[in-house]
Amino acid sequence: LYVYGFDEMKQELNATVYEIYGAIKKHFPSLKTMAVLDWQSFPVDLPLDVWVDEYADYGLSASWDVPTSKEKLRQQWLRSRKGRQYWWYWCIDPGSPISMNTFIERPAIEARLLYWLTALHAVNGMLYYDVAIWQDQCPKARPCKAVGRINDTAFTDFDPATWNGNGHSTDGGGANGDGSFTYPGDGGKPLGSIRLSNIADGIEDWELFAKLGATGASLSHAADLITRLVRNQTDFELDARALECARRQAARRIVAQAAARW
Repeated sequence: LYVYGFDEMKQELNATVYEIYGAIKKHFPSLKTMAVLDWQSFPVDLPLDVWVDEYADYGLSASWDVPTSKEKLRQQWLRSRKGRQYWWYWCIDPGSPISMNTFIERPAIEARLLYWLTALHAVNGMLYYDVAIWQDQCPKARPCKAVGRINDTAFTDFDPATWNGNGHSTDGGGANGDGSFTYPGDGGKPLGSIRLSNIADGIEDWELFAKLGATGASLSHAADLITRLVRNQTDFELDARALECARRQAARRIVAQAAARW
């Protein structure tokens, strides 16, 4: 079980984290605490088990194997107490077209490669804020109806535009699909998107690479394979053939390691 809170809270308000999460840990020490905190410094005594940070905040360096300032901060925090975890999240940010994200107009493989970058740095998990934001938008922002095909084609009448609060996004629809990895189906049943399928594949890829372990500096032992496709948030290849080749090589290494143990 996790207690989640303090979503993107400013660092100067961190006294509330000590107060509330401190009380939780005092009375329920085995209960995990989790918070999204995009801070550039981090007190090691914060009563927090899972620190979630925007993946774009990790920063860029001269090479994928050169730690950024955020990586150094992450290592300091993780080593300060046993059992801590560090997760990433993404949402409407990063909005730049040169960074990986899961908007509809982006190549769907980017959703999968997000998890390759996560595996590269042995990040423990990924957080996303909503997969069916449309359910809270009807009837004010969109009609309450199941998605339908247009003239029996592959096109549908579902509006993928991102909505903020009660009005339409002011950025010209630059975050289409944000918060919606599913669509409304008949009888209220959600329909999965191509992006959701890529996320599921990305999670399986993460699990594959995780079997090969990581160094003490939290770099995957499969880094030479992962970096064929992904080096950082803006340096990546949209090459499905190379992706499959790297996956197969990772699987062969896992089998070889298992055989060596036998």
